[in-house]
Amino acid sequence: MRFSTPLLAALAVLAGPSIASAQGVTPADERLRVFFDCRGCDFDYIRTEIDYVDYVRDRVDADVHILVSTEFTGSGGRAYTIEFIGLGPYSAVTDTLQYVSSQDDTDDTRREALTRVLSAGLMRYVGRTTLARRLRIELDPEPAAGAGAATSVVDPWKAWVFQLRANGEIDGESQQDSRQVGLEVSANRTTEAWKIELGIESDYEEESFEIDSVTTVSSLRRSYDTNLLVVRSVSPHVSVGVEASIESSTFGNEELALAMAPAIEYNVFPYSESTRRVFTIRYGLGVKSFDYQEETIFGEISETRPSHELSAGYSTRQPWGTMGMSFDFSQYLHDSQLYRIEVSGNADIRLFRGFTLDLEANFARVHDQLSIAKRGATPEEILLRQRELQTSYEFGTRVGISYRFGSIFNNVVNPRFRRGFGR
Repeated sequence: MRFSTPLLAALAVLAGPSIASAQGVTPADERLRVFFDCRGCDFDYIRTEIDYVDYVRDRVDADVHILVSTEFTGSGGRAYTIEFIGLGPYSAVTDTLQYVSSQDDTDDTRREALTRVLSAGLMRYVGRTTLARRLRIELDPEPAAGAGAATSVVDPWKAWVFQLRANGEIDGESQQDSRQVGLEVSANRTTEAWKIELGIESDYEEESFEIDSVTTVSSLRRSYDTNLLVVRSVSPHVSVGVEASIESSTFGNEELALAMAPAIEYNVFPYSESTRRVFTIRYGLGVKSFDYQEETIFGEISETRPSHELSAGYSTRQPWGTMGMSFDFSQYLHDSQLYRIEVSGNADIRLFRGFTLDLEANFARVHDQLSIAKRGATPEEILLRQRELQTSYEFGTRVGISYRFGSIFNNVVNPRFRRGFGR
């Protein structure tokens, strides 16, 4: 959906004073204070273009909290959901707008269009301040006859989007060098009823290390995988689908690995609320087949096993921050002792003025490594990570805190010695 921003702004300003009068709110004597909350947005550009408000660095000092969430569309574009959350005397005024970019839009096009939508949404609040007397609303002239006439959209690609990507890298110095080549091919089709994703990826990596004049150690890793996902929307809360994959990996001792699993997913919240909160439970029942490069610790060179998976995940983005948790369980049905359980969580929480807590942790019990080679790994393979090693658990943690104090305002943009755009 694309918005005619000047028209939205005009309607917002016209509505603003009437709302203020009805609720008995006196227009503010100072500029609107805005807390802008968006990951990946070009904040410098937005502050430069929308310079009629004061930006504050903490939500508790704001009159309006702008919360921006993004999702990728099926065609490769981005859908921005912009929520305007009124605070203090503006707490009764909330709004939600949306902007959708196309896959061909440049970063400059996206940030300009997003800024226009932000301006339109802010008019509803600015219109309740004394700045409203200085506002001038303009409406773009109508396009010439036929230039912008509404027509039925004819898509010769039937919503299919294809992407090819290749990369190569060479690094070296006097005693070591590395070469890497990668190739990716994808085909996706996303509609309200169907979601189809097909991806093919191949990687080749070779490294060599000169230990001395007569000894050189080489490392070689190759892998490829093909993944297919087909999902059918059944209701606002239920989806059914099937996942399939074909893989090969020198690291995982897999000459060929095939897997297919039909699954059903239930979302406690409607999928339409996915930019703010998601709570899904998914169950899949399928089969996996392996041809190994070397005999495994179970004495197999090939095998086919039934398996099932259960997963649950919750994530939310709210004015106080973000939080996510997930639980995954998988098990081979021919042997109940072959299973994997993983739990993970992350949170980015604003606890009080200026103080933010960032947490991330994951832990897995690993008892499903069918492909570990019987002969073990050499010291070189261990150090160069050429072979998967047997383990009973995996874990990772990260903790971060930040505290900011001083001026509450965050208006000034100084681009000197900046390393990249938007930083």
